[in-house]
Parts: sequence; C-alpha cells; structure tokens
Amino acid sequence: MATVSNQQDQQQIIDYDVAVKNNIINDAQQISMGPGTAVFFAAFDGTGDDLDNSTSGNPQTSNVAQLWAQYKAAALSNPNYLGDYEAGPGTPGKLKGSSAIPTRVTEQAILSATTAYNAFQRQAIEWLEDSNHALIPGRTITVAVTAFSRGDAAAAIFSQILFDKGLVDGSTILIPPGQIGISAGILFDPVTTGDRGNLAFAPNSRNIVDVIAANEYRSDFRGVDFTATSQIKRETVVGNHSDIGGGYDNGIGGLTLQAATGFFQRAGIGLADIPQPRKYRSSDVYVHKEVFIKAPFLRWDQDASFDPSPQRSPSSQPDRQFASGPIPGTTQIVNGSSVQTLTRQNDDIVTITTKIGSADETVENDSPTYAVAGLPATGQTQVIDHYIQSGSYYVV
Repeated sequence: MATVSNQQDQQQIIDYDVAVKNNIINDAQQISMGPGTAVFFAAFDGTGDDLDNSTSGNPQTSNVAQLWAQYKAAALSNPNYLGDYEAGPGTPGKLKGSSAIPTRVTEQAILSATTAYNAFQRQAIEWLEDSNHALIPGRTITVAVTAFSRGDAAAAIFSQILFDKGLVDGSTILIPPGQIGISAGILFDPVTTGDRGNLAFAPNSRNIVDVIAANEYRSDFRGVDFTATSQIKRETVVGNHSDIGGGYDNGIGGLTLQAATGFFQRAGIGLADIPQPRKYRSSDVYVHKEVFIKAPFLRWDQDASFDPSPQRSPSSQPDRQFASGPIPGTTQIVNGSSVQTLTRQNDDIVTITTKIGSADETVENDSPTYAVAGLPATGQTQVIDHYIQSGSYYVV
C-alpha cells in the first residue's frame, strides 16, 4: 500500500469525512427493544481478515473484527447479547481457494451465512425457551449485522435465510418466515467479486448503511450498487477500500470505526467504546492505494486513479465504479394481504403472504432447479401453509 494524498490535502479530507461520519451516526434508527429483548450480532469479515490478523497483510485487524471485540466486551455484562463472528474468505479454516476461485468464493459465502444462521437458531432458542421448550414470556430477539468487503455476500445470504426460514425449534414455529430480519447494519465498502447469484438483502431488512470508498479504483473491487432499494442508505467516504475497512491505521479507518460504533450505540446496541489503540488519529489521515498484487510483477487493473495535483480536491476525484446491483425484494399489499417476495442467491423465489388482520400466512418457495425423480426439473413449487397461533406447519 502507498499514500496518494498529501499533507496539504489532509484537512480537506478530515473535514469531508468527519461530516460523513456524523451523517452515518445520525442515520441510525432506534431499534424497538424491551427488557426481554436479546440482540444477535452477526459479523462477516472481508477476504483475508480474521481476529488474529494472520493473513490480511495489513498492520491491524479490520473494523468488523474490532466491532466484534467491542460487542464481546459489552456482552460480558449483557447476557442478552448473542452473536457470531465469521472470518473472511481465504483465512485459516475456510475453504481453499475461497479468496479467488469464483465457485469457492460463492460456496464460502453460503457456508459462512449458514454457519451464522445455525448459531442464531441455537442461541435464539436458548434465549426464548426454558428447559422444557416453553416460551419465556416477554422475551424477543432482534438481529444486527456488520460486514466488510466480500463479507457482504455472506451477510446478504444470512438475511435471506432468516427471511426464508424464520426460527423453528423442531416442529414448533417460534418466529414465522418473513418476520425476523436485519434491524440495524453497517456495511464497510461491500465488494462481491466472484460471488454468484442474487445478493440482495431480504425485504424485511432495514436501518442499514452502506459505507462506500470514494477512491477505490481497482476493477476487481467495484462496489455493490444498492441504490435500487430504499432499505440501504449509501454514505461515501474519501478513501480506498481498506481505508474504509480499517486495516491500515486509525486515520480514515478510525473515523469509519467511530461512525459504526456511534451508529450501533444510537440504534440501541450498547457496544463498548473504542479502546485507546484503535482511537482516531488525525495525523493518520491519508488516502491509500494498492497497485500491485505481487510487486513488481503483477498489477491490479484500475478503472481510474487518484489525482494528487493541487488543482483537484480529494472530494472531486474520478467517480468510483460499481458492479451491477442485486435484485431487491419487494413488499406490497395485494387483495388485503401483505406480500413479500425475494429471489434468493440460489435462484429460489420465496413469497410470503400474510392476510392483514389475520394470523394466516402462506410461504411459497419456488425452486427453478428443484428436481424430484420423475418430475420436471423446473417449476417445482413447494407450498407451506402454517398458522402462527397454533405454531404448526401444514404442508400442502
């Protein structure tokens, strides 16, 4: 990595990014939580990033790892703070090739999302039920996420699984499909290069901020375009990919860490404050770039480059390029029913229809590639009718 901004630019960058930091904090909406509400905090790190900083090559862990540390510190005095951290693709214990080979990249995103959902299912059941599997009165659960880089794909798939499955203990429905979603989230410069399928967040997700790097110009790091959905608000920070992700230093990364910490605290999730070693330092504020994959032989292809000339301010650099955005889910009122529809990463089309003023709900999972011996491989639809009040599934 190298710096591309200079000391003369520093105050301009600080002024711009501090204003965006304050916007991000103010974007937070208060989560409705009672004394019996648990929080499940799911953290999905970027490629090469883990809690030990063993493979990233950066001087420090990412902001996702740091937020997880702050959450765990808060959990010591909050037994209702549940959660799961998933290290990024390419780290020890993840699939070989998951940092580069597209099929493996996608497989790892699905695996990380599924592992997080399994942790949610286990911990949520333990929170909501007593030892006899009876619901504990007054107890509820909400879900928050944070992700960096390709961790965004796993976070999106995690939201899709929550939407599709809800929470079931054996044959008992604790939370019906479509009624548990992301209630707060920070995405640090999401990138989904190599991931396949629709990576939209489920239509019941809300209160999510997409923190975009204005000056990441590598062609393989094009940002995810969430502008087609109102669920996710974009805030653009001067800096490159890992400036926003926090791995370089406590300059721009320190500001985005402040922003995320403040956002979650304002939303009602009492993260511990940022420890001294990770606190923002204005003297560290520089825009960085990564030109080489393996210096001096392999270079990243770039869409543009940062121009350090005095005639061009840091906030008026070439525009960041974006990859095609995911197809967002929809929620609409049809014939007196609320209808939520989502195309999942695996091309399943999930439709959840809830009659307004009624406990009846229909879940349809249309799997275009779903095959049963002797039946066509396309258009096979599984329909599950269930009644929230009785807590039982009736398969049609």
